[in-house]
Amino acid sequence: GKDRLSPHRRGHRFKVVDNLSFPLLDPHWAADEEILLLDAVATYGLGNWGDIAEHVGRKTREQCRDHYLKVYIQPRSNPLPDPASVLMDPQAKVLPLPSASARPPCTPTKPP
Repeated sequence: GKDRLSPHRRGHRFKVVDNLSFPLLDPHWAADEEILLLDAVATYGLGNWGDIAEHVGRKTREQCRDHYLKVYIQPRSNPLPDPASVLMDPQAKVLPLPSASARPPCTPTKPP
């Protein structure tokens, strides 16, 4: 069924982000590494940190374990991860969101 509260507008402008090397939940972990970590935990099982680290590729087993526990198991915002550590870090390279005044207005299109 359709979401009647916020239907998808087909005529809006968007930008596809294909470079996921920006921090998302931790200043030292890029979004693509977060995806690899979650995929590896789902594939190899929680606790198989050697296989998980090999899947992630750029982190040690200890880094994978510590990061997963800190971000996904024990965050202050439990049960959700807390992006505040990245958003509040002046060193983090977070992509700026355009202001509402800088965005062109969205004009809904009528279906044919």
